[in-house]
Amino acid sequence: MSFTRLNRRTFYLGLFTVFFALIFAYGQEIDLKKQLYEISINNVKILYTNGDKAGAFKRLVKLEERFPDDALVKYMLAILYYWYREDPQQARRYFREAQKINPKYDRPPGNLTQDDLLEIFAPKGKSGANLKIVIAEIEKSIQRNKWKEAEVSFISGKQYIDQASPKIQAIYYLQGLRIYDKKKEEILSLYYFNKVKETFLSGKYKRQFEPFKEKYAPRWQRFKKLYADVGTVSNAISNYLNEKNIDELLIFLDLCSVIHAKNREVKFFLELKRLEAFLNIPNLKRAEKLYQSLSLQKINIQNAGYLATLDRLHSELLILKAEQIIRWEKARADSLMLVGLYDEGMAIYKSILERQKKGRLAARFGNELIYLALAKIHKDIGKYNNARKYLDRLKKTVQLQQRVNSLRDSIAKAELFEKTWQEKMQEAKKAWANANFDKVINTVRPLLQSPYLRYGMKFDTYNLLADAFAKKGYFYWAKHLKMVAMRYPLIEKSLTLDDVNKQLQPLYQQQRFYLMPPIARFKYPLKIRYYRNVEFLIKQHMYNDYVAGKKQVRFATKFMSSSSLPITSGAIYSIEFEEKGINKNLLVGAGILTMNGLMMLSR
Repeated sequence: MSFTRLNRRTFYLGLFTVFFALIFAYGQEIDLKKQLYEISINNVKILYTNGDKAGAFKRLVKLEERFPDDALVKYMLAILYYWYREDPQQARRYFREAQKINPKYDRPPGNLTQDDLLEIFAPKGKSGANLKIVIAEIEKSIQRNKWKEAEVSFISGKQYIDQASPKIQAIYYLQGLRIYDKKKEEILSLYYFNKVKETFLSGKYKRQFEPFKEKYAPRWQRFKKLYADVGTVSNAISNYLNEKNIDELLIFLDLCSVIHAKNREVKFFLELKRLEAFLNIPNLKRAEKLYQSLSLQKINIQNAGYLATLDRLHSELLILKAEQIIRWEKARADSLMLVGLYDEGMAIYKSILERQKKGRLAARFGNELIYLALAKIHKDIGKYNNARKYLDRLKKTVQLQQRVNSLRDSIAKAELFEKTWQEKMQEAKKAWANANFDKVINTVRPLLQSPYLRYGMKFDTYNLLADAFAKKGYFYWAKHLKMVAMRYPLIEKSLTLDDVNKQLQPLYQQQRFYLMPPIARFKYPLKIRYYRNVEFLIKQHMYNDYVAGKKQVRFATKFMSSSSLPITSGAIYSIEFEEKGINKNLLVGAGILTMNGLMMLSR
């Protein structure tokens, strides 16, 4: 074989090797990107499940930059914009983008129930080995004294518990005990103290547990003694329910179940309260499962009061399930009626009623709940007599009577408020004609605080107050009010951002103010020059002071005139200082010189 032929073969062999190596590397890169995506999505879900919606939102924004064509990311953003940021315009935008990429995301964020949200944001992954990784992450965070970070990791580990060995479970619960002891959360500390099975601990973990055993064993004995009496337990549960502290109530019920494990009647009572807690969240899937379990046990229960409570909670469960069935189309109908498309909205309600009559909507309280919903929406759009007519059509059911009475009372108050609103708006318009803008503000501002300021009145109210603030030179409040008014159009696009800027720009120019770009949220150093070194107090104020009519301080901090302090463009600040024996007025103009001109921060 010639040298040339050998080199040629070697060359082609090398070329194929490089080619396949590149394909392999490309495949690995795709797998790595996929893994990174899945981990990032799971982190978002963990933050959301932990209640850190702000953290989940920030992660999603960054994730969208990296995966701009991912439907799930956009759908989650739509949900958080709707439920967390309360920005329906952005929610609608991201929902439409998600639906365009993947048509399966066809449920608007506003139509999702609490169960739906829990399912969408449920963290994935079921490998028992993952709990070891979580425990290691918790340990690292604790060593760095990052207890909040440790708690997030701990909560993320709950999904792996069932697949882990008893030993790993014991170590995991020990980490929870360490975290909640540090946070001084007594109920959670006792809960995880009871979950730790000491027989499965050894070595350093056994040594870690010893001081907690010494601390919490006597506390657990006191807890058992205190809640051995059912009356005391019942009072504590009532307090939790009144305060809507459902998460801690569920932990408390677990602890009481341990105390009363051998008493069938008391355990049944505790599970009834657990069912009530699930209905309060509401978590209908868990409530349905628990009801099925309790209905099998009731044959052994002698207490007639407990059985009556079970029937009452079952009726409440049926009502909530029926509301869920009709909610999706009801939300669509309500949104049409609220913006003046009354006939279109009523057509959807009529369609729901027709299907209910044909038995296609299986719900015991279906018709009644539709009439209740119609009464409520007619109240919300100001058709008060129609609202009462629908209430009169309701059957006198015990389960719905409380809601009916509450709605009747609400209709009467809403009707009375609307008369007051009309009088006040007329009074404000007369004051406007006389250029008495202070009177306009004082007349209109209290109207914003009423819960009966309905959709059809909000646009005029916010807009008039915004115009009055603009005339007075309070441009930050004026612009914010205009932005709020945009959410409640009397007709489609009755006010746009361009309209707002065009309305406010001449007023800015008259007083030599410049429009602060809303995207400019950078930190700038503020330094106050004074003939000697004195202490100043700077306060940043909340943007929604216009509602209360008084300054609400977001934060206040002290600094010396010899130093500088970072302040954010676009925010409102006030600066104060004191000097004994000297009475001086200090006028401070704080501005930022940019390529677009002078941007005023305060006046």
